Amino acid sequence: MKRFLIAVGLSIALAWMVQQPVRGQAIGPYVQAACSQLASFTGTATTVLAIAGAAGKVLYLCGYQFTATAATTAAVVYGTGATCGTGTTAVTGALNVATTPTTDHQQYAYFSVPQIQPFATAAQNSLCVTIGTAAVTGHLFVGQY
Repeated sequence: MKRFLIAVGLSIALAWMVQQPVRGQAIGPYVQAACSQLASFTGTATTVLAIAGAAGKVLYLCGYQFTATAATTAAVVYGTGATCGTGTTAVTGALNVATTPTTDHQQYAYFSVPQIQPFATAAQNSLCVTIGTAAVTGHLFVGQY
């Protein structure tokens, strides 16, 4: 009888432990960043600055729209300098752009540009667009908070 009670007790304890949710350490609140700005650009066969980074602010990307004069490519990148020339890192791969708009846009950010320390005083990364051989006009849907 004693073994039976111990087995029942262990079964109940095990069932209770299995039903408990896994809890990790909370790092901070989940906040969705909305993109309230439109950064416009135009260029041909170059990297152009779409929006400059600012000390103490993070850039968020919600989407883009590109239109070209002929078939070409465009890619969103980030980095420092006048045209993201230092530490350039791709956000998107090379996107095929044609004379009809190439668009990807959503309400909330899907990418945040990494911060440079010290965050409050250092010039932060900017968002740029690397353009292929034809002229491209476009917009980046961004937020900067």
